[in-house]
This record gives sequence, structure tokens and C-alpha cells, in this order.
Amino acid sequence: MLVFCIIVSLLMPLSMIILGARWRKKPPVNRNGMSGYRTKWSQKSKHTWKFAHEMAGKIWMISGMVAGILSVLLFVLIRNVTDDVKGLVLMLVVILQAVLMFYPYIPVEKALKANFNEFGRLKKEK
Repeated sequence: MLVFCIIVSLLMPLSMIILGARWRKKPPVNRNGMSGYRTKWSQKSKHTWKFAHEMAGKIWMISGMVAGILSVLLFVLIRNVTDDVKGLVLMLVVILQAVLMFYPYIPVEKALKANFNEFGRLKKEK
């Protein structure tokens, strides 16, 4: 059960690391497609699209690494508890990781609004 919990708890962090690395280097091509960091601000221009993916990708990579390491450590620490407890902890870990996947929305949207105007053009420096 311990190995199963570790493997399952690493699925989301590994996805975040892989997708984050890909987005940093090569964001999805189609801004109006079904994949990518798709918000009103990120889709304003090709510049906002690239900026949002680079920033969200970086955050996801770091978050994925931290979540992965903490998840493995947690299951190593609780290796001697019952399988029922491990299952409950696994469920909580996966829920927290899912919440963590949405975290980039806050800093990325703030950065987009701070760096780009309503037309998706870079704001002039003062």
C-alpha cells in the first residue's frame, strides 16, 4: 500500500513539473484552443499568452517539485500506520495537490494586469 500511495501522490506533481517545463519553453500555439492557461487576460494577445504560460509554468514546476518531495516524505513518515489511514491521507494529499494546481491563477493574473494594458500590449514604463 505504501508504494501505491507514493506513486499516486506523485502523479499530479509530476504532471505539474512536465507541463510547467513545456509551457515555459513552448506555450500551446492556439490561444483559442482547448488547452493552456486560458483566462480573459492571457488570451488578449500573443504576448500575454506567452507571458502567462512562462510564469504559470515556472510556478507549476516549483510547486510540483515541492509537492512531490513533501508527499513522499509524508508517506515515508506514516509508513507504519494502517492502510485505512494511508488511504485517507492519500485522498487529502491529492485534494491539496489539486488546489495547488490552481494557485498560479492568483499571481499570474496580478502580473498580467500589472504589465499589460486592456488591449494586451505591454504597459509603457514610467
